[in-house]
Amino acid sequence: MLTVIFGAGASYDSDPSYPPGLSSNESVRLPLANELFLDRPIFSEALRHFPQCHEIIPYLRTPRNNMSVEQVLEQLQGEAQHHPVRQKQLAAVRFYLHLMLWDCVRHWKDLTRNITSNYRSLLDQIERWRSVYQRVCLVTFNYDTLLDTAFSQFGKQITTMSDYVSGEKYKLIKVHGSMNWAREVITPIDALAAGNVWDVANELIDRAASLEISGNYHIVTSHPIGLLTEPKRMPLFPALAIPVQKKYAFECPQDHLEQLRQCLLQTTKLLVIGWRGVESHFVDLLRRTIPSGTPGLVVAGRKANAQEVVDRLCRDVMGVDWTTADSGFTEFIINRTGDGFLR
Repeated sequence: MLTVIFGAGASYDSDPSYPPGLSSNESVRLPLANELFLDRPIFSEALRHFPQCHEIIPYLRTPRNNMSVEQVLEQLQGEAQHHPVRQKQLAAVRFYLHLMLWDCVRHWKDLTRNITSNYRSLLDQIERWRSVYQRVCLVTFNYDTLLDTAFSQFGKQITTMSDYVSGEKYKLIKVHGSMNWAREVITPIDALAAGNVWDVANELIDRAASLEISGNYHIVTSHPIGLLTEPKRMPLFPALAIPVQKKYAFECPQDHLEQLRQCLLQTTKLLVIGWRGVESHFVDLLRRTIPSGTPGLVVAGRKANAQEVVDRLCRDVMGVDWTTADSGFTEFIINRTGDGFLR
C-alpha cells in the first residue's frame, strides 16, 4: 500500500501555472498555517462576520517571541479553563476558518479555472504505478477541498461521508476535518426556529462553552455552516480542528480513523508532501503503525526544508528509510520526480 500525507504546503503550491512567489494573485492562494489570519481582503471579509474573536486577532497576526500561529492558538486554548470567553473566541475562529477557506477555494478555482492541479497530476502518476501497490491511502491535514476535487476526477464522487473510505483502490482521510464538514449540535438552539443561518451560527458561538456536539458528521454544500434543513432542521457546528501544534484528538469520524490505522499498518511506501511533521498525535500514530524499513520521501519546498522534516520525524518514527526531494510540489510534478520513487 502507498500512503501519501499532505500538509498545508501542498495546497499552498497546488497549481503549476501559479507557483508561489511568481504570481500576482497571492491574495487568493490557500494559506500556510502562519498566514491564516493575515490582513487579506478575503480573510478580513470573513472575519467581519465573527466579532466574537476580534480581540485575539492581533495575537494571531503578529505572534510574539517568534511563536507560530499554532503555538498562539494552543496558548489561547490553554487559557480557556480559567478564562471562559476564550471558548467563545475559539468557536468563532472555527466559523471564520470555514468561511474564509470556502471563499478562498472559490476564488482560487476561478483563477485557475480548475484546469491544472498538482493534486490531479500526482494522482495520475500514482495511478500509472498503482498496480505495484494495489491500494492507496491519501491522508490530508488540510481543511480545503482541492484534494477532494482531484479525488473525484478518478471516478470517486464524494457526496456522503462514507464515500471517502468506501473504495477498495483509494481512500481519502481528512484527519483534522474539512471546511465543508459539520457535526450535529444536540443542545437546543433558540435561533433555530426562525431559520436564519447567521443567527444560529452566532448563538452557537456565544454558547460554545455549554454546547453538546454529537459525533454525527455531515457534508454541507452551502455556507456559512450553522443550519441543516434536510432531512430535518438542526444546528450544525464546523467540523475542523483548531490549528494547534499539540493536538490530542482528530476531527474525523471514528470509522475513518480505524481505516487509517489499518492502512498505515499495511504501508509499503510513504510519500509526504507539504507536511511539517509537527502534529504530535499523528506522529505518535505513525510511530506505532508504520512498518520498519518502509521507504519514505519528503517533498517540502526546498531540500533543506525537507531535511528539517526528516530530522523531526526521525526522532519519533524509527525505521523509515527517508529520502528528500530537491524541490517543492510543482517541480516534483513537472519534473516527474515521483516516478523513480513510485515505480
